[in-house]
Amino acid sequence: MNDQLYHFFKKTNHYPEFQLFLSTYRRLPAHQFALVRVGHGALQRDGAELAESLAMMQQLGVIPTVILDTKWDSFLDPEQPVASDRTAARRFLPIAQFFIEQLQYLGAHARIANPSIEVKSKISLWDCDPTDILDAFKDGLIPIVSPFGTRSKRKVYLNGTELSRMVLDALSPSKYILITESDGLTDKDDMMVPFLNLSERKEYQHIQADHKSILREIRLQLNRTPDAAAVITHATHLLKEIFTVKGRGTFIKRFAILSTTKLKEVDQVQLTQLIETAFNKRLVEGYFNHKFKTIVYEKHYEGAAIVKMVRGIPYLDKIAVTKAAEGTGLGRTLWNKISEQYPTLVWRSTIVNPMNAFYFRECDGCLKGTRWIVYWRNLPEDAILPMVHHVSHIPPTLR
Repeated sequence: MNDQLYHFFKKTNHYPEFQLFLSTYRRLPAHQFALVRVGHGALQRDGAELAESLAMMQQLGVIPTVILDTKWDSFLDPEQPVASDRTAARRFLPIAQFFIEQLQYLGAHARIANPSIEVKSKISLWDCDPTDILDAFKDGLIPIVSPFGTRSKRKVYLNGTELSRMVLDALSPSKYILITESDGLTDKDDMMVPFLNLSERKEYQHIQADHKSILREIRLQLNRTPDAAAVITHATHLLKEIFTVKGRGTFIKRFAILSTTKLKEVDQVQLTQLIETAFNKRLVEGYFNHKFKTIVYEKHYEGAAIVKMVRGIPYLDKIAVTKAAEGTGLGRTLWNKISEQYPTLVWRSTIVNPMNAFYFRECDGCLKGTRWIVYWRNLPEDAILPMVHHVSHIPPTLR
């Protein structure tokens, strides 16, 4: 492994996360790892840092497809699908060649890939043959996608949005990464937004107006490729965003959250694996023999929450997300679903649980014992002490 990359993650205590994500990406077909689209301003300012990150990734055997925007306002202003900016079109070849030379200087290898894109009267009828991109992957090269298609046998220049759409549809990568001059999206108070769940409309209504066009593009694309995730970040934070849980940017996904009252409707094996992996403990034998009120889960079992009834009051028995899904906002989404469904709720956590700070903010009250902290919301005053006593003595279900 590249020594520089090893020391980067080792010194920041992110090495276990790095290993987790690297093994996950390596299990994917090479072309399904990621599409990286670079804004022209970011390329001009931070091209060297980006080239260094891509070179490290290639050495690790995870190679993204790359789109270099040559139009200055590519992320912010509405564009025609077939751009009329001749200056941007003329800029592509020298910019791409210079970037490839930067990569070569760092020991990486790339080439311009020319997918066959047929431009028709309606965007929905456009067709993309990605063979040349796939050939670059077969040769172990980073494909820099050419932004040109053909319309009635004439060469036309495509804007970054539509070029990205064609490549995403053709390759189905797991991540769509937009490299901008900022760290990510900000809200109306100019605060960084670490994650957005597009299934929750209220979560993205507070985004700053200047960023709405980027968000709209991502929403439209993730409607077409719902299993993918999008990331907006700065070139210098690319490795941290890809290989760590918290990352450094805005992570965007449309989580599909399902709910059931019947255990037979869930995959018990996957649910068990999710819980045991998240807590790094084994469930006690017969855990699923007990009756459940509700199981809320992400469709790919990246996260789940389990509610039981205890003395007639909803009790949150488990809430868990996979290690790879930490920092994506999935845990918050599951929490919101449970909170909406059960305004009155009781739950507990060990006194060393790192989620306690979050639970303190969400509860109406709590009592701390020698092993457990018991929390509640909207619980009648006369029910608090009996419920706390009872919940504190529920036998542990993880060992």
